[in-house]
Amino acid sequence: MKIAHVINTLSGGGAERVAIEVFKCLKDYGENEFIVGKNVIKLPIDFKPTVIMPFEKKPFYMPSFIYEKILIEKLEEKLKDFEVVISHLRDMNVRLCMLKSEGKLNSKLIVVEHVTVDYYSKKEINLIKKFYRYADVSVAVSEKVAQNLSDYGAKNIQIIENFVDVEDLERKALEEKVNLEGFSFLAAGRLSDDKGFDTLIKAFKIANIKDSKLFILGEGSKKRELMNLVEKLDLKGKVEFLGFKKNPFPYIKACDVFVTSSRREAFPMATLEAMALKKTVISTNVVPFAADGYNSLVVPVDNVEVLAKNMVKIYKDKNLRETLSENAYQTAKKYDRQRFCQNYRNLINSI
Repeated sequence: MKIAHVINTLSGGGAERVAIEVFKCLKDYGENEFIVGKNVIKLPIDFKPTVIMPFEKKPFYMPSFIYEKILIEKLEEKLKDFEVVISHLRDMNVRLCMLKSEGKLNSKLIVVEHVTVDYYSKKEINLIKKFYRYADVSVAVSEKVAQNLSDYGAKNIQIIENFVDVEDLERKALEEKVNLEGFSFLAAGRLSDDKGFDTLIKAFKIANIKDSKLFILGEGSKKRELMNLVEKLDLKGKVEFLGFKKNPFPYIKACDVFVTSSRREAFPMATLEAMALKKTVISTNVVPFAADGYNSLVVPVDNVEVLAKNMVKIYKDKNLRETLSENAYQTAKKYDRQRFCQNYRNLINSI
């Protein structure tokens, strides 16, 4: 069996990492090939993917519709001999569903949706509603995403939750020695509006914990805006942007508290990975596996005052930190790799 794994980039997000893991799960299950739309490969990988377009960004001289036409034509040619195609994320999913609708993709098509409807514009949702129904199977990473897919008109929807490899994370966390100053709060993710880092920075200011620092891992379009907010709130020296790290786990292991301040999430891998490293977690109420007072302190989205209050609470109560971290670890262990891989193997068998 020839299986193609297709995604637009490997820029470092959680969905990209999951796509790599699906590829690894099935690599001995047939002849597998990993295909990337644009030449953006930031994640550490031990295989060589096929790159369709040789650009990191669309060349300024090439109109967007020409770029899309060339990319789609190349995808059609590349995928013609595959029996199964597994696609990840909306942009690539729509392209391949469109080819399927036109009879230009004969493979069985599995689209994997990693995010909820909140992430997409009205135009993007319209494309999803128009084309996702042509996929043979639609995989959702959570129940909320599955409901969205149903609303889109997708068919044969299956839920396969992501996994965390606890032993592998522990090994990666020891690859580098990291020391974070003071009592350290750490957050990780793309510096975008979705992640709510502006709310986190404001809450950190209100919490006013004298011997604490806030560290933020990641890059993105909101970096300058967030840095300006830090200056405006007179937090220079208290908030540090660490940038993108190919291996973020030594930093997560080194922190005292991991914070997820997201405005929307489907199944945030960074939060689950922090739990796997026995971190105390504060998260917003969009994290599906976070249970308030059990494995996390859960706060409402965009509520600066409540987030600040819980940051102070977690700082003052060592026993609470220890209880939450142990329960977080037990939660992470339930999302094991073996179950995840078997679910995808069963899916391939079923089609």
